[in-house]
Amino acid sequence: SQLEQDHRMLSKYFIPHLSGEENPILIEIYGNIGDVLLKGGILKALSGKFGRSHIAILVENEALTEFAKLYAEEVYTGNKDMASSQPVWRRRFLKRINEKYYKMSIILGDIRLHATRRFLNRKNLNVVRVMYHTILPGKEYLLDLDMRFISRCFPDIPCEEMVPRFCIPQSRLACVPPDLPSRYVVIHMGASNPMRRYRADQFAIIINRLHEQGYDTVWLGSDPYDEAFYDETVSQVV
Repeated sequence: SQLEQDHRMLSKYFIPHLSGEENPILIEIYGNIGDVLLKGGILKALSGKFGRSHIAILVENEALTEFAKLYAEEVYTGNKDMASSQPVWRRRFLKRINEKYYKMSIILGDIRLHATRRFLNRKNLNVVRVMYHTILPGKEYLLDLDMRFISRCFPDIPCEEMVPRFCIPQSRLACVPPDLPSRYVVIHMGASNPMRRYRADQFAIIINRLHEQGYDTVWLGSDPYDEAFYDETVSQVV
């Protein structure tokens, strides 16, 4: 199989290591940009507990590298399409990620995304323990599952510390008008799968509540569909 081939090709590169508390932790996050950004609170809590120098993060999208480096010194960017279609790229990637010995790997995200992990890191030779939740999300918000999973693994990290809170860095506001409000919430209306997009009336309810609390909103979008969706939503805001 492909995994067995990887093992044979890569085994010559690895030197046995001793497992110990000084070994770092690998956090694997599979999903698109929005899936990872929502886990910023969890990453901050884990970075605070273990230390930024003792954490490495694996993400799928190159655009997330800078974000992940806020919480870890070592960031691996794996591309599922390249890993599945280019064996040489895949083995180079696996060689790099296996050059260190990790005391544990924490997988954040929907168990259905583990098919992606098969391409990127399932044959991780230097991880002692792999931790992940096995509950398939129903109506429950996936982030809640992740936060409860981390709280079960590390009871000293309360869920309220893992709630994502973001602010656009000033350096990234070149395309935003200079009169940006001092209190604002960023809303990204897009989704890779239309089935995962909030309805316009649901967004309108959220915006009305934010306005009641004194927050303005900054909207992010990238195509005519997003623009039309924004117009539909705003038309329902009180």
